[in-house]
Amino acid sequence: MESPSSQPPSQKPASRPRPKPKPAKPPSRIAAGNVTQKSVSSTLSTSVTPVAATDKGKGKRKADARSDTDVSITDESNPPAKRARNKGSVSSSHRPQKHDTFWILDGNAILEIGGVLFKLHRSRLVDQSLFFADLFEANLSDNDVIVEEDVSGTIYHLHNTTPRDFTALLMLDKNPFEYCFGAPPFYTIAAILRASTALRFPKYREFAIQYLERQWPSALSSLTAERQPHAVDVIILGRQQDVPRVLKRAFYELLRSSGFGLNDGEGDEEGEGASDLEMDRQDERRMIIAREHLHLAWTQATRRFDLSFKVPKCPSPEAKSAAWERCVIDSGLADEFMWDPLCGLQALMDIRWGKEEGWCKECVKMRKDAWAKTRASLWARMDMWMSLPRDV
Repeated sequence: MESPSSQPPSQKPASRPRPKPKPAKPPSRIAAGNVTQKSVSSTLSTSVTPVAATDKGKGKRKADARSDTDVSITDESNPPAKRARNKGSVSSSHRPQKHDTFWILDGNAILEIGGVLFKLHRSRLVDQSLFFADLFEANLSDNDVIVEEDVSGTIYHLHNTTPRDFTALLMLDKNPFEYCFGAPPFYTIAAILRASTALRFPKYREFAIQYLERQWPSALSSLTAERQPHAVDVIILGRQQDVPRVLKRAFYELLRSSGFGLNDGEGDEEGEGASDLEMDRQDERRMIIAREHLHLAWTQATRRFDLSFKVPKCPSPEAKSAAWERCVIDSGLADEFMWDPLCGLQALMDIRWGKEEGWCKECVKMRKDAWAKTRASLWARMDMWMSLPRDV
């Protein structure tokens, strides 16, 4: 018997030869704009990478460019939703909100302004506004209007006004007698004027203009030393909305203000509707020139006593000069009206010049007539300095 150590080593059974793999079917080829495979399993559907938000409105152009080479494969049981048709491009990044007051349940005209929806009575808009009359009759050719057809009806997207201005206009239309018993705030009137001009509400535009002209009259006789706020906004409003009669008074308000009214706190009411617009640079340069003329006229009127007025039987020039120094220079009147010569000249006329001051009646009359003439001349020249219409 042979020992185990003398046995030959065991051999592994021979492995079977591997069968040759069958050639795989070539994958379905998708030609440019031509799909050869009729049906594709949903498990093989590839997700389409959406257009990034950073494309900033160029997604449609990119999608059109890819349509010649790429085809999105989707599950046939889940077709993509159809988009609603519209007659313009309307951003859908923010959902518009209904107005708290002017979303009228039985209204039949839906407007969208600055992300706010208004539902109003169409007949009332047409009756008061030439703009809406043309819009609803489809005769309006205005790039500020986009008409969108939605499942809920027609929505008119307006870009020529703001929700604040339009709300102020609607409040006036809702209760026109409210302002008969109390003066509305300035920014409310400004909003009504802007909206009524843009949307062509002629009656309400006239209402706003008349109110502003009463507050900012162009007559010299209505000028007082009392200061009025909002002069910058009135100038911007008058220039942009074609209300020239308020400009002269508003310009003079800035001319007599320190720093042209830049530090008078007019911006404190910014949250209440103050305009973020700035004055025209041409108007700013005109004010600099006008102030130089006004300041020169006041300096010439107050720096020294004018000895050219000579009246027979009048006290000595020395007595007149002493009274002048006392009433004009020492009293501080010359410094007080340094930037307000028109009211300064009126203050000179209001001084009780008499014999106790060394002035006779003839002297007083001649000086007052000269001051009144200078005052009227300066006010008239404001039209030329500030480039105002002649008939203002």
